[in-house]
Order: sequence, then structure tokens, then C-alpha cells
Amino acid sequence: MNYIIRTPTRLYWRKYGMIDERPVYITPSWSPTENLLAYTTQDPQEGYIPDGNLKISSLKTGVVATTTLWPQNSEMIESLVWSPDGQSLAISLPRNAKQPLRIDQITLKGDHTNLLTLGEAGIKENESYTRVATGLKWSPNGHCLAYYLKPNSASISADGVAIQVLNIPQKKSIDLGGGLAYAQWFDWAPDSSQLAYIVGGGREASINKRLHIVDVKTGGQITDCGQTGQVDTHPRWLSTPANGILFCRGTETLDWEGQEQAGVLVPGQRIWHRTAAGKELAVTSGPVNTADYAPYLSPDGQSLFFLRLTDYNCGSLYYQPLAGGPPKELIRGVSGEPGYYGNYYPEWINIYWAH
Repeated sequence: MNYIIRTPTRLYWRKYGMIDERPVYITPSWSPTENLLAYTTQDPQEGYIPDGNLKISSLKTGVVATTTLWPQNSEMIESLVWSPDGQSLAISLPRNAKQPLRIDQITLKGDHTNLLTLGEAGIKENESYTRVATGLKWSPNGHCLAYYLKPNSASISADGVAIQVLNIPQKKSIDLGGGLAYAQWFDWAPDSSQLAYIVGGGREASINKRLHIVDVKTGGQITDCGQTGQVDTHPRWLSTPANGILFCRGTETLDWEGQEQAGVLVPGQRIWHRTAAGKELAVTSGPVNTADYAPYLSPDGQSLFFLRLTDYNCGSLYYQPLAGGPPKELIRGVSGEPGYYGNYYPEWINIYWAH
């Protein structure tokens, strides 16, 4: 098995060592079709000053071969993601002194297509403006791109940003409301017809967060799936939209904020299933002093894996048949941090399926 290890600054391939001598800037992106890794680097001395490049490292032959699509000092890239066919990338370019905010598509030959240009150029002191698109998430058919629009203020961004989806063939952006800029809170239906996402302002993940679903086939009809007094996170589509979607839901609370942390942050949170007809039912059940997070489905859609927390920083990995049946504890003593205001990111676990 080959895999990449990202240290706080550099990328290493398990079998062959360091991929690039310069520190990596932003999260790299794996090609969905080949052993290709896209990334951009930063200055090792100055600290978080991006090099303004874009590199592709091939790990196909057992030897790292790196191609530079963008040379040094081209332009800063703040987010990047491969297209579903693995033939290009979407890259987010922030507003700067000479250019407005843009999302471009770049092929493996270095050819560019602008997908979105927003606002005007220029850096303005003491004035808030939309600076950059982040959290880029392609629909499986490559026709739409979801993203967050972050302002030039980290404090404002932490409490919620604008959410949009771009219909590329129609060259049309759809406003989806506002929420926290977590790419993990985007999930496209397998047939690309709908996008599930979480809306709601305030940086705390345990209050005022509601599941919404937008139907891009109908031009952007939005369904608010939230319930009064409940908080939603972690949407995961089943194998087809007709089978519905899984998500986490619990009772809103801020009781943990400002207190010495003990117990789970959202007591009694469970994994729910919403059908295509809008019927909602809790899939998991358990003691009220536990909370369920991070639903994962097996490729055949029959098995559900999830984290059940018994404290804010520890729990167990469970398995449960999606069709029904008691949960089975697989790994005890899984530990981690609750993340930024209870978002539970980075994820504590990732599950990869062997073919």
C-alpha cells in the first residue's frame, strides 16, 4: 500500500521519502483516477508566505516525478481540487491588488479556463470585502462546483460565510445562504442532482446548524430539513438520491462553552436518515450521555460505521447494519480533539475500502 504522510510542513511518500524539499501550503489533493498529487508550496524561512506555484507529483512508477504547472511566483492558490475525471483541477485565486477573486480550471497541460470572477481588484485597508473562495467541491458529473466565499477578516469568516454553487454549463451561481466554511459539510448526491450542506451562523458547531438540500436540476430549489431546537452536521448521501441521506442530529446546546469540558458536547446526538420523501428517522440509538459522529457507509451501502463518543475527547468505532440490528463496537479507546468550537475536525478516523 502506498500513502502520503503530511507533516506540519512537508510531504513524504511512505516508500520513497520526501516528495518536495519546500514546505507544503494548503491541503494537497489526490487525483481520483491516478497516483497523482497536486500541491503548492511556501517559503521555508519566512513562514506561511506562499510560493505561488502549482505542482503535480506522479507516483505511478515507484519514482517521484514532479511537473510544475505554474512556476514560482505565478499567483497564490488558496484552494485546489481535482475534477472528477482527473483531467484538470479547479483552483481558487484570491482577490489581490491587480485581480479580483477568481476560480479557474487548469488542465494537466497548463491550459486555463476561468469559471468564476467576482467583485473587483484591489486591496482595501479597514474595509471588508469578499476575498477568496474555499472548500471547492465538484459534483460527480463535473457540471457544478460548490464553494464558500470568505471575506478578508478571519474573525468574520469564523462566524459564517456565504455559500454558493456554480452551474458551469449555464455560467450561473446559486446563492445557498450562509454557514461555516467546512468542506466536509458539502456532500453531492451520487447522480449530481442535489447538494446537501449545513447552514447557520455562529462559530459553535453545536447550535444553529441546519441541514439544507438544493436541487440543481430544478434551478436551485432549496429544502430546509432542520428542526427547531435541533442541530445538524455531517451529511452523507446514500447510494442514490432515492435512498436518501444520513446526517448527525442532536439537541442544540452551548452548556459546554466556557466550562471545564467533561462528557460529550451534544448529549444524545444520533445518526438520522432522511428519505427522498422527507421522512426522518434515527438510525442509531444509545445512552443519552453518548453522541454519534462521522457516519461512513460501505461501498455496497449495507454497512454503517460511526464514532460513538463517551466523552468529548474519546469514544469507540462502531459497526451497524443499515437495514437494522444492534451496533457492534469494533475499536475502543479512539481519541481526539473536539476541534474548533466543537466541529470535530480534523476527522479522528478515515476508512478506506480494499477492492
